[in-house]
Amino acid sequence: MLSCQARTHGEPFAPVVAELRQEIIDIVTRLIEDTCEDAASRAPGAVPPAGHEASGLAHALVGAAESLAGWANTRTGAVPSAKETAATLMNVAWVGLENLMAGRRWTRTTRP
Repeated sequence: MLSCQARTHGEPFAPVVAELRQEIIDIVTRLIEDTCEDAASRAPGAVPPAGHEASGLAHALVGAAESLAGWANTRTGAVPSAKETAATLMNVAWVGLENLMAGRRWTRTTRP
């Protein structure tokens, strides 16, 4: 939430927030690469994501986490806990990451 505010409102600490956000993205990228490489080593034919693909996934995941945090912090009434919000993100990401680790990627299907 602070990251979004700092980036959009030009706060004086925006460069620091951007640097910290990039560090988080770098860590998530390495986690995705390492996890997928480990899974690929145990699954014949599975191909781990290329560096740019893992980086894109990390950006998407970090952005989704920021968006969910913003959503949770602006709720009135039934406010989800941090654990519930994290579980929401994992429910979205888990199926996709599980398929990626198994070497299955989304492909566009053609219509007849």
